[in-house]
Amino acid sequence: PGAHRIALSKQGQGALGNGTNTDSNVPVAALLPAGPTVTAIGAGAHFSLAMTSLGGIQAWGDNGYGQLGNGGTGDSNVPVTVSLPAGTTITGVAAGAYHTVALTSTGSALAWGYNQYGTLGDGTNADSHLPVQVHNPGQVLAVGAGNIHSLAIHTPCPAITVTNPSTTTGTAGTAFSQTFTQSGGTAPVTFSTGSALPAGLTLASNGTLSGTPTQTGTFPITVTTTDKYWCTGTGPVYNLVISCPAITVSPSSLAGGTLGVAYGPVTFTQTGGVGTVTWGESGALPTGMTFNAPTATLSGTPTQTGNFPITVTVTDSNGCQGSQSYTLQICPVITVYPTSLPGGTRGSYYYQTFSASGGAGPYTFTRSSGTLPTGLTLASDGTLSGTPTAANTFTFTVRATDANGCRGTRSYTVTIACSAIAISPPSLPAGTANAAYGPVTFSQTGGSGTITWSQSGALPAGMTFNTTTATLSGTPTQTGNFPITVGVTDSDYCTGSQGLTLVINCQTITVSPASLPAGTAGVAYPPVTFTQAGGLGTIAWSQTGTLPTGMTFDAMSGYLYGLPTQVGNFPIKV
Repeated sequence: PGAHRIALSKQGQGALGNGTNTDSNVPVAALLPAGPTVTAIGAGAHFSLAMTSLGGIQAWGDNGYGQLGNGGTGDSNVPVTVSLPAGTTITGVAAGAYHTVALTSTGSALAWGYNQYGTLGDGTNADSHLPVQVHNPGQVLAVGAGNIHSLAIHTPCPAITVTNPSTTTGTAGTAFSQTFTQSGGTAPVTFSTGSALPAGLTLASNGTLSGTPTQTGTFPITVTTTDKYWCTGTGPVYNLVISCPAITVSPSSLAGGTLGVAYGPVTFTQTGGVGTVTWGESGALPTGMTFNAPTATLSGTPTQTGNFPITVTVTDSNGCQGSQSYTLQICPVITVYPTSLPGGTRGSYYYQTFSASGGAGPYTFTRSSGTLPTGLTLASDGTLSGTPTAANTFTFTVRATDANGCRGTRSYTVTIACSAIAISPPSLPAGTANAAYGPVTFSQTGGSGTITWSQSGALPAGMTFNTTTATLSGTPTQTGNFPITVGVTDSDYCTGSQGLTLVINCQTITVSPASLPAGTAGVAYPPVTFTQAGGLGTIAWSQTGTLPTGMTFDAMSGYLYGLPTQVGNFPIKV
């Protein structure tokens, strides 16, 4: 019976696990789950344990310190399952007064319950209602428990070597990543350090030191690795040096200013500096100008001309600095003359000169914007000359630069007018009805680029004007005087025109027969039908002169007939 007594006879807290709180002076059966068999037992002050053939643990009785391991503190008079980590198999168990220690199949130890004196070995003094990992160095072979202490037999720890990264330098504001490695430890291993790291860097449990450092200096870092069996190794000191970044001040140069004209403001910026930055300026500024350090702004209205060397410096939160040197030029007001330019004509030579005042001569003249008239060039001495080849309105700006590099500008608008466009021929030859005319091909002088032809006015029937080839041709079937206008438009939309009169004369009309046969008085005259050649359209006949008595001319048909009763010679015209 003694071998079966796994709890004190005091049963007020259910230490017998039979579902009651009644003491028993004879063995009673604990109400264990059906199926698995009990392979080991243990008993604490007022609680009992049973290890099962499935590698689990059942516990019952007093639970004031969480010694039943089920996550609570309520007593139980029936067995409850200890909440082991998933996948854990228990191979040994021991009970202290108010705590439990268990050995796992992987050679680690778990503990739970009372921990005021560090009984659980997890590095704390806090009770635990669930199993926690015992920080025991080496592989655990057996465990034991005393009243308020625990024991473990373990293998000795191997020598664990931590190897530092070969790179020992970084730059503030630049991403950094290096990895510590170890040898000798049993996976999984974790890396840790108690050393002060540069702000912005962290050491991950896998040994990667990474981040973006925001602090400069030299940082001695000692890294420790802890393996699966809580064996540790510590590496040599890793001296990490975080240097200042390259700090760039912008802009890289300053625009010149003009005497009496408000300057800027110019706001300076920086790249590379870390944290809060402060600004400063050294060197004498022109009278009337100031540098505002809080806003990093240069502004004012200069009342002094000249070249002023200054340096703008920025300092970041680590004391790292960057600077940029400048020469600020303040120029006098330079005026460009003339105030306006005359227009020109396409194809006619153009010549004008520019001048300047207010600066130090000699001056150099350039076009700073816009477009010069096509065909004109601006020489550095201020001569604008050439023969314009396009008619249009041109806007451009002329810049005068004096001997000190100071500048003045003026904008101009120049209109280049169209040149005169002449059309040839100036007159047209006369044409004849029913006879092919021409062709007459027109040409022009003075037009530029692509030429477009046009014609207005009514042409004689049968005639056309070809605008592609500028050709007048056809066979007129109409006579008369025909006023027309031939026009031309060039690529600059310049135009020219020529007024013309096209005269179409009558053609030659031949009447047949050329002579008439003689007739006999009192005898019917053989009828004669007149015909014509060369006439156009509807033909109208007429006859003049006195016919013999008895003879008739039919004007509708051109028919001569009758019975003459008069002899003689009778001149007539048909």
